[in-house]
Amino acid sequence: MIYHGRVNHDSDGPVEVCLAVAPADLPSVASLNLPPGINLRREAAHPELSVTLTKRQVVYPDILAAHDLVEATANNDNRPITAPPREHYFTDLFAAGPDEHVCHVAIPVQ
Repeated sequence: MIYHGRVNHDSDGPVEVCLAVAPADLPSVASLNLPPGINLRREAAHPELSVTLTKRQVVYPDILAAHDLVEATANNDNRPITAPPREHYFTDLFAAGPDEHVCHVAIPVQ
């Protein structure tokens, strides 16, 4: 998920839900007849600052602290932020136990 605006108690900014596709699989995915509103785009490789969270930690509003942490780290390290913050879920969130790692909260930087 890529957050193109703040999402919190006071704001409901736009959120882009994404599915990563391996470069080798892109031609077969691109040939699909995708419904309106579903688009393919390529994002260039880039460095990110991130923190790994457990299922227990991704619960709203607790996850907001992780977003604040990666943004503050980028600012404190003088690493310019180059794209919106994002959450990378890398396992089945619903099947995971409360203390299993499920997500990276990340922010692209220079």
